Amino acid sequence: TFDDIDFTDGQYFTLASSANAPGGVTTNLQYWIKADAGTNTTSDDTPVTSWTDQSSNGVTTTSSGGVIPDYEHSGINHNRVVQFDDTEYMTIGDVSYLPSGDETRTYFSIARPTGTATGSIWSHGNSSGNEGQGMHISSGGTTGNYYGWSNDLTSTGFFSSNVPVMATNYYNSSEVAHVVKNGELTASASKTAWNTNNVKGYIGSNLNPSDYFLGDIAEVIMYDTELSALERLQVETYLALKYGISLTSDNDGDASAGETISGSVTEGDYVASDGSTIIWDYSAYTGYHYDISGIGRDETNGSGLNQKQSTSINTDAIVTMSTEAVAADNSSNGTSLTEDAYLLWGNNNASTSAGDDLPSGYTGRLQKEWVVEMTGTVADVHIEFDLTNDDYLWGDAAADFYLLVDADGDFTSGASATVASSFGSDKVTFNDIDFTDGQYFTLATQQPGPGGVSSNLNLWLKADAGITGSAPITAWSNQSSNTVSNTVSGDPALTTAGLNYNDVAVSYTHLRARETLRYLVCRLLLEKK
Repeated sequence: TFDDIDFTDGQYFTLASSANAPGGVTTNLQYWIKADAGTNTTSDDTPVTSWTDQSSNGVTTTSSGGVIPDYEHSGINHNRVVQFDDTEYMTIGDVSYLPSGDETRTYFSIARPTGTATGSIWSHGNSSGNEGQGMHISSGGTTGNYYGWSNDLTSTGFFSSNVPVMATNYYNSSEVAHVVKNGELTASASKTAWNTNNVKGYIGSNLNPSDYFLGDIAEVIMYDTELSALERLQVETYLALKYGISLTSDNDGDASAGETISGSVTEGDYVASDGSTIIWDYSAYTGYHYDISGIGRDETNGSGLNQKQSTSINTDAIVTMSTEAVAADNSSNGTSLTEDAYLLWGNNNASTSAGDDLPSGYTGRLQKEWVVEMTGTVADVHIEFDLTNDDYLWGDAAADFYLLVDADGDFTSGASATVASSFGSDKVTFNDIDFTDGQYFTLATQQPGPGGVSSNLNLWLKADAGITGSAPITAWSNQSSNTVSNTVSGDPALTTAGLNYNDVAVSYTHLRARETLRYLVCRLLLEKK
């Protein structure tokens, strides 16, 4: 039914359907489960007894008895997952659609092991020599094993505990099997004996069933054909954006980055579901191909993607962007994006001081800087920097932090500055930021220095700030923006009977502590970078 439709005289109408598919690749799609659609429940921490395939086949995957996995909101890059322990699995209701015999095929899966247990993410076929297929974790939870139920193909170091991974497996017309991690080929070998016999199939288990998967499964996709390199990239772009996974710049694993895939599309590019629109151009931003993440919408006649908030899954990623204040998860974010609009960002992976690359008046900045690539228009972005593990950018109020945005990445001139909207729990946030394509950004501080002299300030200790504890003092934080740190020796204590009514730190037990303080004061006054 449709409500409140306004026609004009002489108009024509009909009924049509919008067929989404991963990366817009619909041909030969036989099975597609994803945790944000088709589950019997969407309530957090509740049992998943059925999970309906989103391909045109509509196969239902079920669980029952004491082996039922749970639905979890705290998933991967703000997207929900189905969580399996090492006793739970689900049964694919109809395996007749799945790849069989020695025909070509392509599989994709997004999973996060949460331990070192062996187990299968997915499987189908028969538990007899060369008659099965599956993606398995072995060797203490680290090796990826694309199996045929004998004569398997392994890739060492494929999995790590608590690290999400995009696994692509495909089998071509030359009967060569391939294992691909986050877009990069990691293993291949001839498997001429494989002859899949579809008797049964499982999610979260091998074909026995046994060796159950321990961890989170977000998405499983199966095609009964070998996708082209471009089609694989379309699907992998969809999955990478959705789950915050940085795609490789060396898809064929030959240690040569940026080679041509098809037409103007190269390794390292992210490509939209039309197969031609490049939404991250590796050749333009080769030095910024780290911690790539993005928001975007490809919901109609595309991938069914509407990623409204995103953070790279990499452990050193600190930037989150959202269409509003970051919600509990992507599904809970009540805003939307314009169709076919994308905003992606990546950083330069810098690990040395960039204090000289600042406009005058600023006392420090993050070592890393980011570049954005925009397709269409994504406006009024909420940005959050998580400084939990940062020990070199100091501030204690929103007014101390500024978002610097620049056209060429040289922040000494031409950069615009926006003061932070809020600061709390080590997170600096900015609201309603409008980027343009190709802009660079970083986070900077404006902090005072002794006598207003902040340039080249290496260390600043003062007894009225940064002290933890009192008798004894357990830590005394550097008030400059530099990385210099210090440790407490002996048992110094804080006293309010200090100098001109100001607190001082005094060691009652250890002369060395007083000498340490004297050295630090001298260093504060004299040292220049």
